[in-house]
Amino acid sequence: MAFDHRQILSLLDDLMKPISTVK
Repeated sequence: MAFDHRQILSLLDDLMKPISTVK
């Protein structure tokens, strides 16, 4: 299964946003 770089970036962004908000 190949992932798009944009998909990965969007997923990482979704993960990092809440973390930054909590911290």
